[in-house]
Amino acid sequence: MKDFSSLIADLSAQVTHTEFDKCVPTFATIREVQKKIEENAGCIDCSLPITGTFAHIWLTKSPEEWTRLTNLPQVQEPQQPNRPTIPNTATAERIAQLNQEYEVAKEVYDKTKALKTLLIKQIIRTFDPKYLAPLRHRTTRQMTHNSIHAIFTWLYKNYGFVPSKIVREKKIALFNRPLDLDAPLLMFFEEIEEFRILSQSAKITEIDAQIINKALTIIQDSGAFTQALIEWEQKSEKDKTWTNLTTFFDDAHRALRKASGVPIGQSQFQNHTNAIIAEVTANINKIMEDKLSDLISSVNMALQMAHQQPKEEKHQHQRNEFDMIVLYQN
Repeated sequence: MKDFSSLIADLSAQVTHTEFDKCVPTFATIREVQKKIEENAGCIDCSLPITGTFAHIWLTKSPEEWTRLTNLPQVQEPQQPNRPTIPNTATAERIAQLNQEYEVAKEVYDKTKALKTLLIKQIIRTFDPKYLAPLRHRTTRQMTHNSIHAIFTWLYKNYGFVPSKIVREKKIALFNRPLDLDAPLLMFFEEIEEFRILSQSAKITEIDAQIINKALTIIQDSGAFTQALIEWEQKSEKDKTWTNLTTFFDDAHRALRKASGVPIGQSQFQNHTNAIIAEVTANINKIMEDKLSDLISSVNMALQMAHQQPKEEKHQHQRNEFDMIVLYQN
């Protein structure tokens, strides 16, 4: 069995490294590093059966996020196993079995610990050390006592704030445009995931039900998934998860592209649908802009009137005083 340093060196040779070096954490840099860390965790096979085909992605997610994305139960981080206690009456076969079970558990623990250490070191190398100082243990000055998810949550909270205006603009751009049926549907779903993370940094929570409904609306407006939408509606509510939606409609889209003789987006039907959607979207945006302009004008007028009123009251008070003086003199 390899020692810990050799294990980290072997894992390091299998992952890629970030392009940043001691940079300032912003939403953009934090997100870029997070995706690279997730990519690296996903390229290292995991011996825990419960992780399915998702390798070590669970190391980078909260238990809730892991389950939401994979539909798999939560994964407990392996603990260092104790050496087996061998009973005096144990047969040679039983002793060999106990030792083998220990070696397997130790290998899983060491690999998990080494990968987590390596990924956290990648995070440390990416950002200027002063920005990570509060995350270090007061005694050991290490960061490995934190989970990777906790580290990124802390980074987003302290350095990754996004103004709500940017989130609103992104939301309009993402959900008010026609679906590009000639591009892989997973690209659209990836954009939605990025929007979810962006909105979280602006402290705007988009729950799964909202995200699913928005995605379904865009898919429905494309006019190309009638049969798939019927099949989706027939599913039980517990099966209508975000992960299942992305897989189901990605498969439906692949089948649609395979059956189509021309690029889907170039078909007469799709061009007509896109034109209608674009026209409706433009009209809605125009109405919203007009209403916003009217609202701003009304607010400015009210503020101007409120500003002028004290002056008029002051002038009236001065006129009253003058009238009283004239009356007194007479």
